[in-house]
Amino acid sequence: MPANEFIASQPDQVVWAKVIGMPKGWVDSWHHHTWHQLIFPVKGVVQTQATDVTSVIKSAQITEATKATEAIQVMNGADLTEAAGCSSPLSSYLQQKRQFLVPHTSALFVPAGVRHESVALTETRFIGLYINPSFGRRYSDRLKPVSMTPFLKSLILLLHQECQKWDNGLHSQNDEERDKRLRLLDVLYDQVHQEESYSYSLLIPQDRRIRQIFDQLTDAPSLDWSLAKWGAVVGASERTLSRLFVKEFNTSFALWRQQLRLIYSLSLLDAGVPVQAVAHQVGYQNDSSYIKAFKIRFGITPGQFCQSSEVM
Repeated sequence: MPANEFIASQPDQVVWAKVIGMPKGWVDSWHHHTWHQLIFPVKGVVQTQATDVTSVIKSAQITEATKATEAIQVMNGADLTEAAGCSSPLSSYLQQKRQFLVPHTSALFVPAGVRHESVALTETRFIGLYINPSFGRRYSDRLKPVSMTPFLKSLILLLHQECQKWDNGLHSQNDEERDKRLRLLDVLYDQVHQEESYSYSLLIPQDRRIRQIFDQLTDAPSLDWSLAKWGAVVGASERTLSRLFVKEFNTSFALWRQQLRLIYSLSLLDAGVPVQAVAHQVGYQNDSSYIKAFKIRFGITPGQFCQSSEVM
């Protein structure tokens, strides 16, 4: 059942969870929920972009401000029909977005009402945990990436298991069961708000020329072409491409490619490919260099990453 369909049909529930599978490249287009959501990839990696929550919270005030601005423009003789296609500072404010890379060593908290879109960078399976804001403690109104601890992971899996029991009619919907769920959510609230945030570089480019490089490297991450050769392939100079990488990612092509290779390697590790073979497939000359780069990027070794994966 789609999440929003459940939410609309069960307004008195305090929490719901479902497992969502996404093949590589799948796009879960722009949408929002009236409940909070915690996105936790059990397997794989997603990149999520979302409207800035401040924009959502203040949209009503901004709408009123826009109306007032338009009224002033009318009094001053402005032609709103002509200006309708123009982007005002207020509309630009409403369109602000934030982007997050979410591997299975993390989760992303999305407050109720925030529009978001997710792209599966690898074959991905994630738990969507939906929390009714009408019950329990008041969650933050800010998007928050959360580092995944063993305790938090166990708590999310427990909530998912409990929700499955409720869905299957194995638990009654009485006050005692609701109180139990609220106690679990109290613990989740503490974990989400106390756990440190993380920050990973993003991968998916907007420029069509860099996007061509991205598409080819995700098919063959070990490809070791120079930026000059890529320029000849996509129709841009090496200098232009270099500037585009700085503009979009605030980093060099070499560092962006390393990040892409490391992200791609997660799906191979999830599939049970040995670390040495993974290193070779993503373009590293030896496994020690790969392990070192992996630990710098994710804070754990490839072996520890594999141990943290949960098969469902």
